[in-house]
Amino acid sequence: MIFKISKTFTKLRLIYNQCSPHITFSEVMILHAMNEGCATVMELKEALLKDRSYIIRSLSTLKRKGAVREVMGNKPRVYIVDDLGRRALKLLESIDSSLMVEKNITIDQLVAKIENHSIEKKYMEV
Repeated sequence: MIFKISKTFTKLRLIYNQCSPHITFSEVMILHAMNEGCATVMELKEALLKDRSYIIRSLSTLKRKGAVREVMGNKPRVYIVDDLGRRALKLLESIDSSLMVEKNITIDQLVAKIENHSIEKKYMEV
């Protein structure tokens, strides 16, 4: 895997204030998707499944802000995105299978359900 999140998560906390230091990259992608204008879970899933450039733009933005770093090589345009997309989709599907019935649930509603599901995690309001 070419990118991994900084172990300290200090810069992530500066970008997404109020986030838990245990935030995962999938959760970062959901928060980033909120900022990029994905309104519903289905839109986010479609972006992750069909639009590889969306994931690459997310990685680029986070790298530029210091949230991700290059681990191997000097090719900033080479990204392994399939695994990241799978992790984000797995997070969405593991929260609650009944969520997937509500195809138009908003990202805000999803984050609220995640928040209720795990009190340890804190999310910024967008």
